[in-house]
Amino acid sequence: MNKFLTVLALTASVLLVGCQQEESPQPANQDKKQEQTASQQKKSKWGYELADEVWQDTKSYDSPRMAFLWRRPPHTEGKTDYRYEVWSMKLDHTDLKRRVSYKDVGNGILRTQKTSPDGRYTVFAVSINSRYEKRLYDIKTKTMKVLSHGGVIPSFEWTSDSKTIYYNEAGDFKRYHIPTAKLDILSDKYGERGNAFLVIDNDTKIVFFRSNKMHVRDLKTGKLLFERPYERISEEGVIRTPTGNKFHFQYQSRGHVIVDASKPSYPIIREFDRNFVPRAFDPFDDTLLWRSALSFHDTKTNKRVEIDLTNYYKLQDVGLNTSQTTLYNF
Repeated sequence: MNKFLTVLALTASVLLVGCQQEESPQPANQDKKQEQTASQQKKSKWGYELADEVWQDTKSYDSPRMAFLWRRPPHTEGKTDYRYEVWSMKLDHTDLKRRVSYKDVGNGILRTQKTSPDGRYTVFAVSINSRYEKRLYDIKTKTMKVLSHGGVIPSFEWTSDSKTIYYNEAGDFKRYHIPTAKLDILSDKYGERGNAFLVIDNDTKIVFFRSNKMHVRDLKTGKLLFERPYERISEEGVIRTPTGNKFHFQYQSRGHVIVDASKPSYPIIREFDRNFVPRAFDPFDDTLLWRSALSFHDTKTNKRVEIDLTNYYKLQDVGLNTSQTTLYNF
């Protein structure tokens, strides 16, 4: 009888262990299913996945990217009255990622942004009580620094090494050097206190665009190197190639000019007439100009070049409306 009970007890023990071994994976699988379901619900709720950009991530940084302002992302609904964020995506309108959240923008209107060439930083201006606060956000460290305040919407320009920012501000022209955290006023050096400008020719020169002329100065010394008169130069459409060997600007609201910045005479390469504002030179072909995020303008044929907007239209369905577009990571 004792032997029978012992065998019975051992058999029951084996069966119990077997049941536990069979059932033990189920909670882990259940947790995984719940995570997947939550992720799907999150994506279906907004129509996209809310994910922050990770600097130098191999999947995101394997090609050039486009940064832009998103004024009313669906996930900010009900969070604040000031629903402004900086987002980015690849040039084929995939890999949508957030760079600066509405929490970092705060209670103000995000007016303009410019992302550093290497993609680590975004400098932007926020309108607060009729003044514009200039801020620098580091997506690697998730930290922000207020650079200064002023009464105008600034133009921002990065040097190619992503270490220095130039910008204009209500009576002053300024330079901020990130490694030393030093802010300098350069108005007297360049004789400039505002207006649109570009850093050109591999960061050796700076070109300013006033209401009736463009003039080029040596970046280090401030010496005037060249000037040319134009009528009514527009501050919109002032863009350059990545190295600054060519630049573009507009005059008389519709006239477009592309200049060769590598030669002392600054010859005009192309001049054409179209009613649009280009946002950037294409990094692969500098005869193409990006018209926002929607198409190219071919400067050789003076015609619009359509691109595949399948991915873009999908994002438009969830409220995407790009503005203040800049290209980086090339």
